[in-house]
Amino acid sequence: MAGPHGQPIRVGILGAGNICSIYIENLQADPMFDLVGIADMVPERTQSRAEKYGIEGMTPDAMIQRDDLQAVVNLTPPLAHFGTSKALLQAGKSVYCEKPLAFTLAEVQELVALAEASGLRLGGAPDTVLGAGVNTVMDLIQGGHVGTPVGYAAHMLCGGHESWHPDPDFYYQPGGGPLFDMGPYYLTALVHWFGPVASVAASARTVRDHRTIGSGPRAGTVFPVEVMTHIVCTLTHHSGVIGTLTTSFETPSHELPHIEIHGTGGAIRAADPNGFGGPVVARQPGQEWGEMPLGSGPENNMRGLGLRALYEDASSPVGAPRVAHVVEIMAAALESAQQKSVLTLATRPACGWDSTARA
Repeated sequence: MAGPHGQPIRVGILGAGNICSIYIENLQADPMFDLVGIADMVPERTQSRAEKYGIEGMTPDAMIQRDDLQAVVNLTPPLAHFGTSKALLQAGKSVYCEKPLAFTLAEVQELVALAEASGLRLGGAPDTVLGAGVNTVMDLIQGGHVGTPVGYAAHMLCGGHESWHPDPDFYYQPGGGPLFDMGPYYLTALVHWFGPVASVAASARTVRDHRTIGSGPRAGTVFPVEVMTHIVCTLTHHSGVIGTLTTSFETPSHELPHIEIHGTGGAIRAADPNGFGGPVVARQPGQEWGEMPLGSGPENNMRGLGLRALYEDASSPVGAPRVAHVVEIMAAALESAQQKSVLTLATRPACGWDSTARA
């Protein structure tokens, strides 16, 4: 697929932070797209990236108003995602946004309405759900390797990002925290495998109220923690599968698998959903754990592939319905922890394990 008159789709990148390099490299290598330029609130960042990759540097306002761009990849900080995505859609541009697209279901629905009214494409990360690792697990589940899926235990456990990130403050500000930062990788995969979540119950806490930056020019700077940093969720899917997801910035040492799936006939340990590849290991009763051959999909870091997926398949896992559902799950989990209650979800995208598809 190409743009008007058979030409590549002209794309801009909004946000020149740490993650932009892999997006730039992958988009420049994809003949579907013509990466025109990059914009950032920090002019020095814009200039540095533009010069390095041979693209045009511009201000964010200029990118939003450019009438020769058909799509923009939004890599701004999380708190800016909703506002900038809204401005881009209002300016007639399709949007692929880093996670999370927004922080409430109402915000996502507002963006969806804007996109639909103008015939624009809208979706967001993570596109790791398109990789060989996630696809292999899906093939095993649909192939009956675990029998009937029963549950899972998912773990995103680390000590936080301040040890390596030069500007980690936003991870600990409203809209940050381990659930909204890393949860989308796990939840997008889990929803892809087991279908939409019907209800959420969660508990949460914050252990440390300050963090210290460990690298870069601001090393030694102390900053406050304003979010929950250890969240445990119980997720009940419409398919009947019940699982737990723990996300934490308080646990630097552990040996737990990223995701372990249990069924009536076996188990699977999925690879890190923050990557595209493996390993994926599995076992059945009476057998040892064994590594499974990877199926279709990329294994290397193909961030930006989601933009292509948006143009090729309206029902893609990176499309707005799935993104909205994941945002609703996360927002409901934090609300559940605060209210100490079980919350029922409103969205129900069509996806996930189908027992009728098994041979």
